[in-house]
Amino acid sequence: MNKEMSLSKNNYIEICGVIASGKSTIAALLQQIGFTPVLEKFDINPFLQQFYEKPEDHALETEIAFLLQHYNHIKRAKKENKPFVCDFSLLLDLVFSDVTLTDKEQKVFMAVYNEVSSQVSYPDVLIHLHCDHAILLNRIQKRGREIEKTITIEYLQQLDEALSKRINDIKKDVKIISVDSEKYNFAHNENDKKYIIQHLTEQITA
Repeated sequence: MNKEMSLSKNNYIEICGVIASGKSTIAALLQQIGFTPVLEKFDINPFLQQFYEKPEDHALETEIAFLLQHYNHIKRAKKENKPFVCDFSLLLDLVFSDVTLTDKEQKVFMAVYNEVSSQVSYPDVLIHLHCDHAILLNRIQKRGREIEKTITIEYLQQLDEALSKRINDIKKDVKIISVDSEKYNFAHNENDKKYIIQHLTEQITA
């Protein structure tokens, strides 16, 4: 089976990982093997700033806005009928809801989530990026986004634990590829970039 045939059978990829794990970088690398990156536009979420300032008051609208934004991006990409990779994941939207929403809010979120996820289905491949929480926090601080300055290591740990549970729930239904974004500096090291591209190509087309 050649690579082109394999890509056509695995043409919808989502990337999940805690904040600053390297999702956008991986999406850009996969462009080199024929995938169109579909990137999250986090700055157009009108509630995000308010969420980071007072999450308990603005979590529901923030999470639903991201969910619908991602759903719309995936629907539009599917219509192109070409291999594409998202630097976001509906599963990760679910993870954020697990951590940030109350039980009552979660019921509202799940009603929307169940509807949109039934329409776009699971991705063909889910790439899971994992990294030490202290390193993630250091990356967040270095990139200096004003809205992220209140993020704590405890919050990152909560997200990571919730993500591990959600991945375990779907591992029988989705092809999952794990990447250690602490061990491999695929953002700046050329050898690591080449290795990750080769590794992902082999895994995706297997």
